[in-house]
Amino acid sequence: MEEELQLLIMPSFDSARESLGYEEHDDYNSDTVLFQMGYDGEIINIPDDEIFKIGKGFIGRIQSDGDFYLIKNKKDIKDKEEYILENDLSEGRYKFSAEDHVIYRI
Repeated sequence: MEEELQLLIMPSFDSARESLGYEEHDDYNSDTVLFQMGYDGEIINIPDDEIFKIGKGFIGRIQSDGDFYLIKNKKDIKDKEEYILENDLSEGRYKFSAEDHVIYRI
């Protein structure tokens, strides 16, 4: 079992767009914004039972293999299949549990 979660922390699309000087309704190339998101990203390793935070204007994209589940508390673990994480983690506080690949929203 993998004991760490590898996470790419990068600006959200809107934050990257704004850092390039574009407003929401300006004419811009979305590929340029997507490139900037990845360029400004940083890989971090989250150990088992570690609490981590994704700051305002950022997202976290899982780089580790396997399915991960985003749940609010341990009682939801029995139904974890309903909580498979299909998108990026938004800003907020989380706790990673290597057991069963669970990420708790705090």
